[in-house]
Amino acid sequence: MEAELFQREMKTGRNGAVLVLARGDDGVAVDCVAKLAKAVASDQAAMLPVPYLCEWLATAIAGVLGIRTPAPYEVVITKEYAEAITDEKQRRIAIGSLGSAFGCEHVSGGTSQYTLDLPDPCLRTPAAELVAFDVFIHNVDRRRENPNLFVSRGDLVAFDHGDAFSFLLPILGAPDPATDELAKVVEQHACRPWLHRREFSLERFREALALLTDEVLRQIATATPPAWQVGLADGKLSYIVEVLKKRRDAVAEWLPKVEACLTR
Repeated sequence: MEAELFQREMKTGRNGAVLVLARGDDGVAVDCVAKLAKAVASDQAAMLPVPYLCEWLATAIAGVLGIRTPAPYEVVITKEYAEAITDEKQRRIAIGSLGSAFGCEHVSGGTSQYTLDLPDPCLRTPAAELVAFDVFIHNVDRRRENPNLFVSRGDLVAFDHGDAFSFLLPILGAPDPATDELAKVVEQHACRPWLHRREFSLERFREALALLTDEVLRQIATATPPAWQVGLADGKLSYIVEVLKKRRDAVAEWLPKVEACLTR
């Protein structure tokens, strides 16, 4: 998608995301939330384009596993778009962010912000599956103080996966990323208060992991924008895919521990 019209800066989040009208080669225009390089938080900015790569991979994998996320886009910021912005601050950010950025579908109607109270019992299993998904992709950032989650009457919409695949930053003595149950992530997860001592099932999620075949992972890798595989991201894609294959095959080792941690 090519950014066409600046609309506004988003009110929430630490990455200075903006709402833009973007248009694809097919001529279809989409309201898109884009994260521009010069506006993202300093820790993520220092790692670009790795956070863009992580956002894309997490979202693509979520689609296979039945986890609802906003549709992902590669948003191209052009000089013509940037110079047409009348807001001085946003024009300066856009001019400093020319090229490829991660964006996603703008989710608005029918959703509300996260609360500590479970809005509806029907969300219990989707919430448990979201915890399992975040553990699978090593997403350490969906905490109660930073839920990155929209809630609708019968569904959850998860967003912001720039800190997924945390095993990319290895810590001395850390567990094997293929089998780590990430107990601390489960304990601090935004959805855990909804699940404590309540019944839910992760059987559908376990079965969905089998759909994430080597061929599907290859297709996702092939669809990854080249701009998100250079510089600090060079070689990261193949490493992430190899870890995910092992993690998928080791599900019987880590998923029961996640379930046990949620219920105790």
